[in-house]
Order: sequence, then structure tokens, then C-alpha cells
Amino acid sequence: MSWRRTLVSGLCFLILASLVWLDSVREETREMEAMAERSLLDCTVDQIMSVTLTNSHGHFTLMRRDDGWWLTDPIETLADQGFTFAILHNVANGMRQSRVAGISAAERADYGLDDPQITAAFTLQDGVTQTLLVGSEAPGLQQFFATIEGEDEIFTVSGHIRANLTKTLFQLRDKRLFPDLQPDMTITAIAVTTEAATTRVESDDEGVWWIETEPERRPADGQVVVEALRAVLGLRATGFLDPQPLGPLGLDPPLLQVAVLDEAGGVALDIGLPTSLRGDDYYACVLGRGQIVTIAGSELARIPRTWPDWLDRDLLHFTPDEIVQFSITMPEDWADLNRAFGRGEDGVWHLIGGPEELVDQEQVDELLTMMARMRADGVVTVDPTIPLEEFGLQTPSYTFVWRRDLDPSVPEERLDHGGQLGDTDAHLRRNGEPVIYRGPNTYGEVIRLRHHLVDRHLVRADLSGAARIEYRHDTLRGETQLIDGVWRAIDSEGEPGQALGTEAISNALTLLAAAEHSRLMQGSGAQAVRAELADPPWMIRVQDAAGDTLADVRANNIPSASREGPLFVLADGERACVVSDREMLVAVQSALRTLPLH
Repeated sequence: MSWRRTLVSGLCFLILASLVWLDSVREETREMEAMAERSLLDCTVDQIMSVTLTNSHGHFTLMRRDDGWWLTDPIETLADQGFTFAILHNVANGMRQSRVAGISAAERADYGLDDPQITAAFTLQDGVTQTLLVGSEAPGLQQFFATIEGEDEIFTVSGHIRANLTKTLFQLRDKRLFPDLQPDMTITAIAVTTEAATTRVESDDEGVWWIETEPERRPADGQVVVEALRAVLGLRATGFLDPQPLGPLGLDPPLLQVAVLDEAGGVALDIGLPTSLRGDDYYACVLGRGQIVTIAGSELARIPRTWPDWLDRDLLHFTPDEIVQFSITMPEDWADLNRAFGRGEDGVWHLIGGPEELVDQEQVDELLTMMARMRADGVVTVDPTIPLEEFGLQTPSYTFVWRRDLDPSVPEERLDHGGQLGDTDAHLRRNGEPVIYRGPNTYGEVIRLRHHLVDRHLVRADLSGAARIEYRHDTLRGETQLIDGVWRAIDSEGEPGQALGTEAISNALTLLAAAEHSRLMQGSGAQAVRAELADPPWMIRVQDAAGDTLADVRANNIPSASREGPLFVLADGERACVVSDREMLVAVQSALRTLPLH
């Protein structure tokens, strides 16, 4: 045979061998892909009736019943429905990640399957049991070798499958303290018993909660009651204890007992000592069940202990539409803001007595809305012997008084506020009662709103129609008029002259419209201002095209914003005012410097 024939034969052999190898690889790949698409179990969650699980924490049996999943081994108790569903869902929907086929029984030890770490037997509705065995970790894959008992295939499962099957007895059992409560139960009362006394909170026929205290019951806070009921009925055990003497645990007698009552009787829980000095958990026992558990101290803290903790925290109990009169009284520094307001038959707010100032209706609504929403964070004390000075209530930062009815037989109501500027919280007292509440500090907001309850603008007319401006500074005078859309200076003989800067005049009008007074003057003080400013050193008068006066503001001289002493202003020829802030009028003066003076 020639070397050429030998070479051709060798090449043909290599080609055939490559084809055979490639076909084998393709077949293995197809098998692995088919295996990777297969579920761990050949069933759905709904088909599983029981689970027998053996792991490093013990041996457990779970069974499906009409009222849910139950643990039957090592104890018989309701199972944690969430954990049970997680196990079933993840296993029934888990996938086989990879495959090793044809492994002998002896070789299974190499995969940790001769003595599996986890054995989980799932019994289906038809009585067939599928048992999943989980062995050692697959190197470098973060997966675990597994197989189905009776099959000769080994595959891998993800780490979360193994984690779902590595549960403890505590995790598997139901940790709710009151699992038998019906969602539609009608709760009629809650009672909390301490070493000192029992506080009972009851609901009336209209669903309003009341604290049963002597000599008369007091209104309870509905939100506090709801939160307390949620805390009690939602309690979950943080641990389960074996039977033991109750005395050393503070459970005989209990340090605290909480009872939730309904028409059928209700449930009760005894609470004892903390399990450690930190107080993270407390010993507890559900009455009638005998099981000793531990509960979280953070949950226990949500349950009020004494009757003041249940007191109603909605401090003012009104809606803005109900109020017909109110007043705000402040200390001496803000005494000029002390005014009373009344609502007329037309629904419009007005000042009661005092100067005829316009009331800002929107600001009144904002103030009353804020007051109506005021809610205390808690009760500080109900001890009437503690001096009010300790709470800043001997001289409150403000007192809010309101009426819902003008009938004198209907008493007015009041709220004393003890917070100062800069404080985060404030002490509050309602209607002179001995209960001192802690709540948000609204002093600064009340000052802001109260300052704007009346219209303090020096000019009340709309200046957009201005057509003529007369301005005086000491003995100098100037005038300008809008002629054919151009502001022109008016000379001493009344003739129009040079065009002036439109922007500067527009700025002056805008500033003038925004200028405010601090307070109105009355009586002889107002008369003196009117007399002094009959021929003022500083004046600006604005008229429209028809010659009607839109603004007439007169003031004693204002050379600078830093000048000391009050700035007296006569607005519209009638209102005598005091202006604390000179800067606005100084800005008006600066903007009008372009006017030629003569």
C-alpha cells in the first residue's frame, strides 16, 4: 500500500471519529438541556398532602387539613402557613440544574447521597410519594447534589432550595399567639391589669371608645385603641419554652395582663419578667393554653398600661366649619396681635371690636384647619399638684379660645400652649383640665398665621391701572403721568416732559403694593398721626386715568431703613398705621429717584 493510500485512509478515519464524537456531545447536550428543563417534582403545590422532612434540626411531619397546614411530629400544632407555602412553592417549582447519569449505589457516597443531609418526602393526593434527597455541595457551583429516591439520575439544586428545606421546629410552627381569632369578631372592650389597677376601655353602640374611670368615664383615643388592638392580636412568639414553674418568670401572678373581649368571651395574655436585663423579650403565657412563650419587648411597648395613656389625643375636636368665634391671646411681646374673630351670617370672618381691618379669609381657614388637626403625641401627667410653671403653662405662649355656638349657655373651649420658639415639642392643656399633653410645637406657625389674619397692606387697590404718580420727599416734589403708553415727567407748570424709565416706575408700584403695616392706631394716637401727616414730609399718591385715587400713602421722613423710632404712616387718608419694617418704603423711594424733583 502506497503512502498516499495510507494517508487518505487515516484522514477518513479521523473524520468519522470526529463525527461520532460530535454526535455524542450533541446527544449529551440534548439530554442535559432536557434534564435542565425538568422540575424537581412531578406535581403541583395543590397536589401535595403531606411532607416528611428530615434535616440537621430534626424530623418533622407536616399535613394538610381543612383549616390549613399542621405539624404532627414532633408536636401537634398549627404550622406557620407562610413558611410551609414557601417550602412547597420553591420545591414544586424548582428546576434540576444539571445532570450526572448512571451512578451506582456505591458511587453515591461521592455526592453525599449515601447519607443525605436532607430528606424530604412529598405525598400526593393519589398516595404516591416523591422523596427528594439533598447531599453535599457541588464544587464551585454554589449548588447541591440531589436525586429523587428510586431514580438513577443525580442533578444539582440551587442553594435557596436547600435553605427552604433546612428549617427548624420554631420556624415551621405557627408563632401567632391568637390564631383562633375570627377576622369578623366584634371587639367590645380591652382591659389592661397591672400591679396597681385595671384599666378598661369599652366601645359604645356607636363604636366610640371610652375609658371607664371614676367618677365618670372619659373619652378614649380611637387611634390609640386600634393600634393597641393590632399590637395585642398581632403578637407573635419569639420563642417557645418547655413547661416550668411560672413564679420565677413573673407569671404567677403576672406583672401585666391584657384581655381582649368580644361577645363570645375573648382572649387574655399574661406577661411576666424580661428575659434579660436589656428587655428585648418578655415571658408570656396565653390563658387557657398553658404554653410559655417569649414576645418582643418592642411589641409590648405598643400596649398602653395606665388610663392616661388611652386618653383622647385629638385636642380641639372641631372642624373649621363648626367655629363661629375664636381668639388667640399671646404674651406681651405680641400683644398687638390679640384679636377676636367672628363669622357673620354670610359666612365671612370679621374682627370683633377694634379697628375696621379687613380679615384674610384664606389665612383664617388655614389657621383653623391647622388647629383642627392638632394631635398630642402622649400624656405627660395627670397630677394637678404639679405647678404649671414646670410645663410653661402658667403663662402660655398662646391661648386659643373657640366657640361652636353663640348661645351663652354653651361654654367656650380653650387650649393653652406652652412651647416657645426653638422648641420641638410643647406642653398642651385643654379646657383647664389637669391632664398635660405633649405635642408638636405650633407657636411659630401661629405667630406667622396670626400676623396675616388681617389684611395689612398699606394699599388695598389694584395698582395695575395707575396712570399718574405724585411723589414728595421733604420739600421736593415730582410727578409723572402715563401718556400714550409712555411715562413722562410733569413739570412745575403741569406740562409733560421727558420720558422716564418704565421699569423703575413699575418696580416702585410693585413694591408699594406689597408694603404692609404692623398695626393700626386708634383714638388720640390716630388723630395725632392724621394731624401730623396732613402736610407730610414723605408722600406718594397714585391715580388712575379717570383721576380716582388708587393709593395715598404718607409717612414721616424715611431717609434710611436703619433709622430708629417708629415709622408712622397714613394710608388712604384715613388709616393711621405703624410700620415696623422701613425697608419696603425705602425701596419704593429708591425706585422713584429717577423722577425729576422740583
